[in-house]
Amino acid sequence: MEKNQGFPYRGYAIAALTEPLPDGRWTAKFSVQEGEDGSGPTRYSGNLNGEAFDSDFAAQQKAIALASDWIDKILIPV
Repeated sequence: MEKNQGFPYRGYAIAALTEPLPDGRWTAKFSVQEGEDGSGPTRYSGNLNGEAFDSDFAAQQKAIALASDWIDKILIPV
């Protein structure tokens, strides 16, 4: 399992944790914390609902995309 240090996005930090699956593919979990450094409370956490990817990088990128979409739609609606 690899956890990134957090990607700053619009005043929040997105942390992604990749996990290998038994078949050699990868999935990920993610969380959104307040503050670009992730020092605030967790606002949301989720997973990829069974989606599997060929690399940990692809799983991490999907988790970051889902979390950033959530920030855009829920926390900072236009």
